[in-house]
Amino acid sequence: MQKEHILPKDFNENSIPLSGEAVIWSKKRSFLYYYNMCPEVNLFDSENGLRFAKGMASCDGDWDNERSNKFINIKNKHYTECLEYYNYIFKNKTITKRKATSRRNTITKAVRFAILERDNHMCQYCGSKATDGVKLQVDHIIPVAKGGTDSLNNLITSCIDCNQGKSDRLF
Repeated sequence: MQKEHILPKDFNENSIPLSGEAVIWSKKRSFLYYYNMCPEVNLFDSENGLRFAKGMASCDGDWDNERSNKFINIKNKHYTECLEYYNYIFKNKTITKRKATSRRNTITKAVRFAILERDNHMCQYCGSKATDGVKLQVDHIIPVAKGGTDSLNNLITSCIDCNQGKSDRLF
């Protein structure tokens, strides 16, 4: 495909190797179910994204022509939770580990507000909003315990349940 100029010449050098599990598809005449789809496909890829899930970080969902509500989005993920994206960032960005201290720096109120605004006051794991009655927090994508920092690109909005369920794990 590089010879036909479909792929750029530097495709192999810049490609991100597949790291995650394969997408599971189940398709029948009027029903489609998908599981484990990379969230950035529907968010950013206009050619390969599902037309009914465009602009959503939908990873799991189904479409049934026989229902009145044809599309059901089962699960959203923040695009940074995609293993390919995470591995690419991890390999291409320097993550410095902090020295163990008895107390870490607190994130300022201004930074917390900026993260909440950027993420539309919505949990980036489950999609819950403050208007749904959940309390939102600022979460580290790469936990501090694993060498993550307080930089804006390592912080996202999370509800209490998702943040506590995630703990110090990487997703």
